[in-house]
Amino acid sequence: MKKSFFILALGLVISSFSYAKAETPVAKGTKIESKISVLDMSNLRLKVLFDDVTKNTASIEIYNAKGEVFYQELSQTNKPLVLNVEHLDDGAYTLAVSAGNEKLIYDFNIESRVSRVAVLKN
Repeated sequence: MKKSFFILALGLVISSFSYAKAETPVAKGTKIESKISVLDMSNLRLKVLFDDVTKNTASIEIYNAKGEVFYQELSQTNKPLVLNVEHLDDGAYTLAVSAGNEKLIYDFNIESRVSRVAVLKN
């Protein structure tokens, strides 16, 4: 009985460790001292900045959870790039930017919001 309990407990510990390891996401968009950064400019615009990137071009992609690519471009790294994402439907997307050895993965959501206001009439 003791041996069966030990084997069962060991199996649970190993399976929970494997599950936790498989499901733990990599920290996205939080790379330390990255030379690539993304800013939310509001109004459905994202600004990609390159700080002293060794490569002259960067690969930029926007795709959804299914892997469908909605935007793909090679861009110059000597100036900021502004991406207009207002044409995308509501949902979860990923922006992937890579230049040389630098790579940044940035997850974002597009959400429609309805707001109510009071309008006074004279």
